[in-house]
Amino acid sequence: MQPQQQQGESTLSITTAPEAISDGVDLATSDPRQALVPFYILPESLSWSPDSSWLAYTTSDGRAWLQAADGDQPIEITGVQAAPPARLIPAWSSGGDQLIVYGICGFDYPLWTAMWLVAINTGGIKEIRPLIDPSRASSPVYQNEGVVYSASWSSDSRKIAYTFMGEAWVYDAEEDSHSQVTRITLDPIIRDVAIESFNGVKEVSWSPDSKWLALGLSCNCQNPYSGVAALEISTGNVKLLADGAGNVGWSPDGQWVTIKNVSGDWGPEYTYDFYGADPATGDLINLTSSNPDFDPLLDGYDHFRPGTYQVAELHWGPDGIYLYTIRAYMLGDQGVQDKPAIGFVVREDPVTPP
Repeated sequence: MQPQQQQGESTLSITTAPEAISDGVDLATSDPRQALVPFYILPESLSWSPDSSWLAYTTSDGRAWLQAADGDQPIEITGVQAAPPARLIPAWSSGGDQLIVYGICGFDYPLWTAMWLVAINTGGIKEIRPLIDPSRASSPVYQNEGVVYSASWSSDSRKIAYTFMGEAWVYDAEEDSHSQVTRITLDPIIRDVAIESFNGVKEVSWSPDSKWLALGLSCNCQNPYSGVAALEISTGNVKLLADGAGNVGWSPDGQWVTIKNVSGDWGPEYTYDFYGADPATGDLINLTSSNPDFDPLLDGYDHFRPGTYQVAELHWGPDGIYLYTIRAYMLGDQGVQDKPAIGFVVREDPVTPP
């Protein structure tokens, strides 16, 4: 049983012509969803199986692939079909015997979205079936088109959390059922700041013990238009952890929801850090401390002080040690320009500055 979709919507059935890969762009095509485009591998889709025997990835023409670590040719996951241009993301179960592929496709609004479940064995693809048939998504939330932006496996690989129509949903593999676990579009989360409440979910991430879901929130408002909350599975209670933050994840021990502040505008003078938030209490700790004179979440922008560099990405090791990349900005002929990451910092104790 799939989640209930909007009435009157149809499913998408596309057959991608093999010659489309080499023919380039056909601007004369009347329907942009049928246009031939130059296809490429999406770098953000590259994902190794837990035992490193398979590499899953997708291409911009809406197809998904498996590449064996010791194989020559990739195997197409032929049941995955999406209209180009597409942004599909694969995600492995903890055992490496299952894979979900989800994302968005097409030009027109409302966008198309879908999610497939793929069973894997030693020879490659064992079975594939849609968990959400390709369909047009919808949502009442500004900055959130209602597509499957995010999906996450529980640690025991029995459940999949995902975003759809502006809410968080959970698919139970044992019961083959979908359930909506938030009602934020109907019952928004009130914010302390004097702007619109959070009324949509755009990110989901299971805690390592599967007792919590971290939620990335969106709203019908301007910047800062995102926040982070924690959903306790046993009670259904949702607690707002941070306003003006996103990029939800977890520390390996499940102690913290990891988030990144997104308030303010991009520029050389702004501070961007990663934080750990206690899902039960909401207590915050700055994990990266890039600016000794100002903390964007704990101090607030009324106490703004410019920093010398910004934190770009955070990566955890299994033992709790983490590293983060840093970047700076330079002034060029066209104004402020983003430079590549200029280095990284390894930390073991977030309380003691590096």
